[in-house]
Amino acid sequence: MANRDIDLSGLASTCGMAGELAKAAADLAVALESGIFTEALDYNLRLWQAIRTVVNQDTGLGPVREELTRAAARVTATTLAMGRAFSTDAVIALARLNLEVAQGLFSAVIGTVLKEGGHSDFNDTGFWPAVERGLRDLVSR
Repeated sequence: MANRDIDLSGLASTCGMAGELAKAAADLAVALESGIFTEALDYNLRLWQAIRTVVNQDTGLGPVREELTRAAARVTATTLAMGRAFSTDAVIALARLNLEVAQGLFSAVIGTVLKEGGHSDFNDTGFWPAVERGLRDLVSR
């Protein structure tokens, strides 16, 4: 896992942001297996800081903006509080939060496409409750 740069323009799209979060979750999972956390946690922290920057510039996100900003603040606080004393539970919670947010973002895109295509059977599964669970898990670590 190389120390990657973060492309802010890629985060401007919902799918781009979701993809980067999924990659960061995979990096955290690899770190759990290897026991080498520094690069994965550094990338995850930089990614969430970049997400906060992008989200704060996008006024069209509505309530999603507030939730992503809150998640970014929690990820930053948790990561910085760990320092070099890496907690397996906290790393797992970070990876889960990344996956839940990525899933919700992908679901939002798919839902929009389906609704615009006239698919009335699409049922929004409730993305933000999953993010709330992820944030509670992170706080409890």
